[in-house]
Amino acid sequence: AYASSKAAVDSFTRWLSNYLSNEFGKVRVNAVAPGYFLTPLNHDMYVNPDGSYTQRYYNVIHRTPMGRLGDPRELVGALKFFADEPMSVSGGRTITVGIAEDASIKDIAKMLEEKGLIEDANLFIVQELLSAYHGKILPGIYDLSTDMKAEQMLEILSTSAEEEGEEEKE
Repeated sequence: AYASSKAAVDSFTRWLSNYLSNEFGKVRVNAVAPGYFLTPLNHDMYVNPDGSYTQRYYNVIHRTPMGRLGDPRELVGALKFFADEPMSVSGGRTITVGIAEDASIKDIAKMLEEKGLIEDANLFIVQELLSAYHGKILPGIYDLSTDMKAEQMLEILSTSAEEEGEEEKE
């Protein structure tokens, strides 16, 4: 199961890269596929109750280039690169944006980047494609903030004024 799930992630990454490049031009898609790491989930497979290592640990280490299990903290750099950070984390600025009826996600992402709401239009396009809000952005005027993450902006851009009014009544 482990090997097939790793292969599936690799295959999906390649497919997504092809799909997005065909849809939006040159897009780079990356996946983080680490090797063996010691985590709470697999701790008992590699460490005996007395603190010594199991035979499975030694079998894995024998096939590991670094000769050790990885530490999850070593992934921070790679994961941080993909993490969605707001442009500002201290209150932010409110910026009003208008979404036209015929605006594509590419147009919207470029506009949000130009207004300083997001750092990378291409990343926003991928986030929209993979989100629950894919294809649901509605035309209208919206107030967004530089302290919002992409997911928060997508939620707002996908909610009609009528739906917002109903939520406020409740």
